[in-house]
Amino acid sequence: MGKEPRGYARLLPGFRGRRVGYKMKGMLKGEGPGPLPPLLQQYVELRDRYPDYLLLFQVGDFYECFGEDAERLARALGLVLTHKTSKDFTTPMAGIPIRAFDAYAERLLKMGFRLAVADQVEPAEEAEGLVRREVTQLLTPGTLTQEALLPREANYLAAVATGDGWGLAFLDVSTGEFKGTLLKSKSALYDELFRHRPAEVLLAPELRENEAFVAEFRKRFPVMLSEAPFEPQGEGPLALRRAQGALLAYARATQGGALSVRPFRLYDPGAFVRLPEASLKALEVFEPLRGQDTLFGVLDETRTAPGRRLLQAWLRHPLLERGPLEARLDRVERFVREGALREGVRRLLFRLADLERLATRLELSRASPKDLAALRRSLEILPELKGLLGEEVGLPDLSGLLEELRAALVEDPPLKVSEGGLIREGYDPDLDALRRAHAEGVAYFLDLEAREKERTGIPTLKVGYNAVFGYYLEVTRPYYEKVPQEYRPVQTLKDRQRYTLPEMKERERELYRLEALIKRREEEVFLSLKESAKKEAEALREAARVLAELDVYAALAEVAVRYGYTRPRFGERLRIRAGRHPVVERRTAFVPNDLEMAHELVLVTGPNMAGKSTFLRQTALIALLAQIGSFVPAEEAELPLFDGIYTRIGASDDLAGGRAPSWWRWRRWPWCSRRPPNVASSSWTRWAGARAAWTGWPSPPPSPRPCTKGAPTPSSPPTTLSSPPSPFPGSRTCTWPPRRRRGGSSSTTRSSPGPPPRATGWRWRRWRACPRRWWSGPRRSSGPWPQGGRGSWRRSWSASSP
Repeated sequence: MGKEPRGYARLLPGFRGRRVGYKMKGMLKGEGPGPLPPLLQQYVELRDRYPDYLLLFQVGDFYECFGEDAERLARALGLVLTHKTSKDFTTPMAGIPIRAFDAYAERLLKMGFRLAVADQVEPAEEAEGLVRREVTQLLTPGTLTQEALLPREANYLAAVATGDGWGLAFLDVSTGEFKGTLLKSKSALYDELFRHRPAEVLLAPELRENEAFVAEFRKRFPVMLSEAPFEPQGEGPLALRRAQGALLAYARATQGGALSVRPFRLYDPGAFVRLPEASLKALEVFEPLRGQDTLFGVLDETRTAPGRRLLQAWLRHPLLERGPLEARLDRVERFVREGALREGVRRLLFRLADLERLATRLELSRASPKDLAALRRSLEILPELKGLLGEEVGLPDLSGLLEELRAALVEDPPLKVSEGGLIREGYDPDLDALRRAHAEGVAYFLDLEAREKERTGIPTLKVGYNAVFGYYLEVTRPYYEKVPQEYRPVQTLKDRQRYTLPEMKERERELYRLEALIKRREEEVFLSLKESAKKEAEALREAARVLAELDVYAALAEVAVRYGYTRPRFGERLRIRAGRHPVVERRTAFVPNDLEMAHELVLVTGPNMAGKSTFLRQTALIALLAQIGSFVPAEEAELPLFDGIYTRIGASDDLAGGRAPSWWRWRRWPWCSRRPPNVASSSWTRWAGARAAWTGWPSPPPSPRPCTKGAPTPSSPPTTLSSPPSPFPGSRTCTWPPRRRRGGSSSTTRSSPGPPPRATGWRWRRWRACPRRWWSGPRRSSGPWPQGGRGSWRRSWSASSP
């Protein structure tokens, strides 16, 4: 027999453990000769089935952990570590109250724990010996279905596999959404992952074994990485089938085999506007660089969770075709024109539950009484919406389910079926008969007190109840001599005594039997209700889709009316009059700017902090808003249809906070310029930007020429940009002229056509208090391009040239 490690006890005498991760399989950390008591034996057996999970083991009103898991739980949540002591063994113990489970579970999941929840699956009073426990839930960040733990955003589980390309698939277990794509490069893979932001990722074995890839992946995406069998399933390329198989296998394992998934949808990222990771970051679409405001935060006036997720999906995948865009804009414009309709729809949508996720819980048989009550309230909204919008709204007919829920459920049902009292009187005849019999039994005990007072002549006699003795008759000390002989004493207190009667015990047993029958019948009726609702799951999803679109249209209209947006037009030119940055204007006063372009390059110049980067972002965001079907922040906007937005502006600035992206070199300009038609923009450092704008651009320009802007920050004398050489007609300069004042210069936020009127770069540099080591070069230059000057420009250009 092998000897156990010091500080561990065997599960059973003669059992030899082995290490699994940080644990010893079949063993538990602690002190004492052992063996383990039965409760800890049960804990270790369940824990060893799920070695990658933190086991939360129900003991009464708490979820407890023992041994190493207890130490991990205590460190993670800041709990006091106690000990579980038996005759032969003592082990660390820590736990959380069941009533606060959701709050603690959310914290643990964010810290990167996988949770296995072991519940008592039989009543303690019915157990023979140790209460039986089983793992009822496996919780990981990407496989949640519990409403209390889910974020409002889409909660994707992603899988990445290789083969004939990079296979990438996404599954939202909470809604059943299942989709994927085949990508040809790692950069495209990273762009799609950043766009969807999954909560958990499954990597194929060949990728997990690649340490360099895993290190790079963790650096870019700080999410939980998990393992699953990558057995091919479905149709299509091998890499994509492997990713599908991994998602389904992992989701089934965590959901106990029950899974509600829609048919797999293959999508092509090229069918939408290309938005690389760098563009989403620079434009602060979903996440701010430093501040708190994002484009999504400005637009998110949605009233429902499905509407919020749909708006995010639109921002991830802007459209390329004019027809669907005009259809979206027509619907938004209707809500803009009809304010009363917009307010009425938004008021009703505010009462709507998350029907998409509720339908999934129905199909998984996990809906609670509160879920059915929320479904009833949501279905009551549909007739009102049809009355406001007419039949063209396209909502499915769910009136039959609504009537059944109204007839069956009480107004405010309990959280759990076991609490009872959730079915209305008159809905089920069998349940009504049981309740009448139970009421008659309770009436017997209510009348018993008056009858016994009159029969015995004891005025203080009372009928009471507790969980130990059941129903009893209580008599105070002064009347002991009047107690009838048939009274049987069951408990003696200081100044009173409690009795029972044979008839009382018989009635009590009958009450218990009726209560058990009532509870069982309520569960049967509730299960029947859930089955009726489950049959309408697809109709509920269709209703959720229609209502989510209404929510997004009404939200975009609300933003347009509140902030003064206008409907964009689509044409061949880019012409924006009085355009504004949708995020910056929410926090500070903003001066609008105009822009007009037609297949040309515009070089934007001006001092630091003048607003060049904001102008570039503003134009890109207006293009993005137009191609999701939103109104745009401008007095007038005519835009071509772009197929890509490539930008990396100010990697360290804070737009609304007043910090500029000075001296940032962007090296992807030549790559971007070869992908027309697109919106390409960048903030350039010194002369590298000006040189790249002309030298890095193809000559002759591609057809059709892209609408492109570049912005050099004039740390070098801007007088040399007064007459820049142009290899092709149509290029021009746009500048933010400085405003001269005593003590230096200050910037305006209004652009003007043409080059800057005078050299101000050096004065701006002094005003910004830049260290001298940050700059070099002549104070004056007479030629069109800088010459000499310590070679600073030549070094800068060589680093930026293609």
